[in-house]
Amino acid sequence: MTLWRLFLRQIGSPFDALLVGVAVLAILLHQAADATIVLAIVAASTVLGMRNEYRAERTIAALRSRISRCANVVRGSDVVRVDVAELKGGEAVLLRTGDIVPADLRITSATALECDESVLTGEALPVAKREGDAAYMGTAVSGGAGAGMVVAVGAATRYGEIARRAREIQPRTRFEQGLGQFTTMLLYITVLVSSSVFFVSVLLHRPLAESLLFAL
Repeated sequence: MTLWRLFLRQIGSPFDALLVGVAVLAILLHQAADATIVLAIVAASTVLGMRNEYRAERTIAALRSRISRCANVVRGSDVVRVDVAELKGGEAVLLRTGDIVPADLRITSATALECDESVLTGEALPVAKREGDAAYMGTAVSGGAGAGMVVAVGAATRYGEIARRAREIQPRTRFEQGLGQFTTMLLYITVLVSSSVFFVSVLLHRPLAESLLFAL
């Protein structure tokens, strides 16, 4: 995602629109100090939002980079190295120290086999794998050797599910919903108070444009 698209996604709330409107009005009235303060607030909020979203995008890219593009597969009596996109369910994949597991596997043989699953679980210690255990795509073989049968590939794997969910718009939590309602209430109050102040200023025969800026 480009920085421009990240920026557009951050500028969209009614409150930001109100602040930008205030800044524009302040500029038109040659109130440079007021405009600078308001725009600084909007810029700080936008930069923080872009930073968080950019870090999320980097996390997804890091997940993808850990997926091995090739795997050693037993086909017939030969061991061939194939692209992971060509893997099919039921095929036998050979694993050795340093490999990245190319798909979700069910271990069929293991010799002191251990996998680093920190990318999925956060657990720093390697997990010993025995016959019948599961090995997940994206995890690293940290010791030993073994073989496994492909049970899931691509987006159907546990790793793929994490990447997919990272891209989805997650349902808003009750806290986020409450915060949104509170923000809406503040916006209503802002409109009500600003309108009242503007109306009183006009009744006091103050300049129209300055009254609007003062009210906002």
